[in-house]
Amino acid sequence: MTASLLALASATPLYEGNNRVCYLHPRDPSLLVKIIKPSAEPHALRRRTRKFQRRLLPLRHYDIQDREIRAYRVLLRRVGPEVETFIPPVHGMVQSDLGPCLVTDFVRGADGAPGIALPDLIRQGYDAEAMESVERLRRFVLDKGVAACDFSPPNVVFARNAAGMLEAKLVDGFGNTDYIPGWQWSLSIARRGARRAVRKFDRKLALLMEER
Repeated sequence: MTASLLALASATPLYEGNNRVCYLHPRDPSLLVKIIKPSAEPHALRRRTRKFQRRLLPLRHYDIQDREIRAYRVLLRRVGPEVETFIPPVHGMVQSDLGPCLVTDFVRGADGAPGIALPDLIRQGYDAEAMESVERLRRFVLDKGVAACDFSPPNVVFARNAAGMLEAKLVDGFGNTDYIPGWQWSLSIARRGARRAVRKFDRKLALLMEER
């Protein structure tokens, strides 16, 4: 194993979603490493689409990691450093003993405590402060035209900043699966997509609140 290769094969995952498994970076605890599951590899996703889509769309269209990188870079150009308040910085791809992986910041509070996902926070007590934090995130998504293919409660994580303010961050599910990515060039198109994403988020959040 080369010195630059991240050792993850013997590590315990921190989180597991539908498409990726996440690990703490073995050399830097401020970073998170995301590995695509075999079922979510670009070739596997394209095989599950209809035939005409497979012919028309490049393999890159099905690359979840690449989609996240491109979406973050578009937002960084469009918004500037403010984006880091609502979306953890995305640092790019590196190699590990489990294959290529995406590195992002790991959401922690100023005290070092790991962030807490929205469904868990709802079970513990969803108060006015948390609601205000979610509203700030919703407004950011709408105003800046954040491309979010899965803006859902499990992808929203909370942590307290150095000033003691509770911040809600979108840690996964951003990027866009449109055939023609007009959101990259047009803020009005991006905002239309963001409105759809927020409506879906609101419905899912309402269901979680009902189930408390």
